[in-house]
Order: sequence, then C-alpha cells, then structure tokens
Amino acid sequence: PTSMSEAATRALAALEKTPWTPPELPLSDRGALRELERRQLACQAGELWFAVLAVDSAVEVLRDLISGAPQGFTVSDARQALGCSRKYVLPLLAHLDARGITRRHGDYRVAGPRMGVSG
Repeated sequence: PTSMSEAATRALAALEKTPWTPPELPLSDRGALRELERRQLACQAGELWFAVLAVDSAVEVLRDLISGAPQGFTVSDARQALGCSRKYVLPLLAHLDARGITRRHGDYRVAGPRMGVSG
C-alpha cells in the first residue's frame, strides 16, 4: 500500500477529531477527501464528509438505540444519542438509509437489512 498524502492525513485527522460533527473542509481539500474515499477511510454524506470510523461507531450507537426501541428511533433520538445537531445527523442518517443500514418508516428509522440486528 502506498502512503497517504500529507493533505489526506491532515483531512482524516480533522474528521476523526470530532467524529459526528465533522468540520467543513475547504474545497482545496477535495483531492485529499477523494483519496480518503478511495482508501475507504472517509465517505461523503450530502455536503458533509465523515471518517468511516465515525460512521461505523454511529452504527453501533444506533444499533443499541434500536434494540431498546422496537418501533425504531426518531431523528431527535439519534441526535441525542450521538450528541450532535440535525445539521450533522440528517446527512448521516440519509447515508445509512442509502446503504441499507437503516430504513425510514415515517418519522422513525428501523434496522435495515445491512445493520446486522438479530430479532
């Protein structure tokens, strides 16, 4: 494996520093973000970029949330569980919906086929 560019290393550090409230990175970092995406270290969710580790840890938190709420969870529930605002949680949930990890049912989100929840 080739080593990462300095810009990609900096961008990943910035994304991982505040996992569920990622900074808005300057357009000059677009190449670095695409490099992280190719390496499967970051992903784009709407206008935001998240470290893949942050997305994976969010899935764990939401899996716990679903296990305690059979009807599913609301955006507000997710926002509280992740400790972030709607600005960040909405694109993250849309990304998880698109990947089949969660599914939207009205105002609730339930486990999608790719969440890995038993029962």
